[in-house]
Amino acid sequence: MSCEYPTVVYLSREDFPRLLEAELQPRTQIAVRLGLKCGLRPVEIRYVRLGDVHAGQRQIHLAYCGRSKPRTVPIDQETLDLIDDYEGDSNPCQPILRSSPGYQMRSGPVLSETLLCGLVKEAAKAAGIASWQRFYPNLLRHHFAADWVVRKGNIYMLQRILGHRYISTTTVYLKRLIYWEDVIGEYDRIKGGTRKMEETDFYLKWCSKCEHEPVCGFYRAAEQICHLEHGCRQFKRREKP
Repeated sequence: MSCEYPTVVYLSREDFPRLLEAELQPRTQIAVRLGLKCGLRPVEIRYVRLGDVHAGQRQIHLAYCGRSKPRTVPIDQETLDLIDDYEGDSNPCQPILRSSPGYQMRSGPVLSETLLCGLVKEAAKAAGIASWQRFYPNLLRHHFAADWVVRKGNIYMLQRILGHRYISTTTVYLKRLIYWEDVIGEYDRIKGGTRKMEETDFYLKWCSKCEHEPVCGFYRAAEQICHLEHGCRQFKRREKP
């Protein structure tokens, strides 16, 4: 199974919560949540051990971090419960995600990169996502970073969680995933949409005197149409000083 890594992926912001709601195998659920809720790299998802998870402090200590230094990342309680139910009393030195019983792999007990990529695609397909072929493990980490910024999170704290050595790496990282609704929304904001705008659209969106931002090209029309004899029909008229 091939695993492609496109430079920019256009997806919907609603696709990722559907991954958490889909009915998946416990191993697939843990793999998805480690990337989507903890922001782990694919190699970290494969090598993280049960002994690295500290339920009391709700943290994961990552000793194997590829090119970055070891670090500690937070983890949510639901993912902790899934790991506890899935592993039980397993060896703390064994990786959390392993191959199926009786299936011998060249990588030994560590889950291979190809199989991890297959689990993520399987989860996207089970969630009913149309472009499930375009999902790959690192995309979950990209969504973690993008959602952090959308929720006004501290970008320096995000840098620490992701394990980036330089803040410039974190800013570049946010450009890898672009949501299609943001693209079409920006296109409509600049170009005015693909249909002819009705009079009610000016009342609801393009009022320039009622704390509403007008779209480029419609400023004068909005001012003339929205504020007639009785003022704005939708919003309170701004008090003049």
